[in-house]
Amino acid sequence: FVNIGVKKFQCDSCGRSFSQGYHLRRHQMIHTGERPFVCEICSRALNRKDKLSKLQETRTKLKEKTANHTLLLVNDFKFELQS
Repeated sequence: FVNIGVKKFQCDSCGRSFSQGYHLRRHQMIHTGERPFVCEICSRALNRKDKLSKLQETRTKLKEKTANHTLLLVNDFKFELQS
């Protein structure tokens, strides 16, 4: 018997509820501003490891794709300068 949709973990800051305590702890980093995961490619800090992995995957693909070009990233906007 599985309780589907039961959210017994509630955030004290905003009232949002979660079904698992881990999700609540991960969510609370939004309120504390904690961002322990830093991308080695672009130095962007994130609060979730899965989001860091996705970012690094994207950055690596961009780096490989533009090996013959200079790539300028400004606030996540891509400017490609041909050499």
